[in-house]
Amino acid sequence: YEMQRSLVGSEMCIETGVAPNHKQAETQTTILAVEQLSEYDNEFLSRVSAFVEENLSNANATIDDMALATITSKSVLYRKMKLLTGNSPMDFLASARIREACHLLESTQLLVKDISSRCGYTSQRYFSRAFKRDLNMSPSEYRDTHKILN
Repeated sequence: YEMQRSLVGSEMCIETGVAPNHKQAETQTTILAVEQLSEYDNEFLSRVSAFVEENLSNANATIDDMALATITSKSVLYRKMKLLTGNSPMDFLASARIREACHLLESTQLLVKDISSRCGYTSQRYFSRAFKRDLNMSPSEYRDTHKILN
């Protein structure tokens, strides 16, 4: 997973994944004017992105770990994540895990239990419940309707 940022005219779009209420499978996009993003904010988002990429499969990743990786306190981390992405730090990580699971379901023949493990879930049952909560279908149903492999 890589946090996607792209310039659209004079605005910065930051893809932030599943909406915070976890009832929709739509991607929420926060649009910020490029001038609004300080060098510090860009560096912060780069550190968040690196942390997420490195910890997708780490079921033990905590907000303390993310704060350490982003060189901020937990309160600053939470506040900046809400401001810049619209999500709490752990919701942002959870959304990234679900997106990675979608990618793996579409592009591999891995078993759901293996995908859940690769995406940082220690319990396949919990993974399946979280997946269904976010996307309104089970991982198997998702694979059947989105498979790109023959």
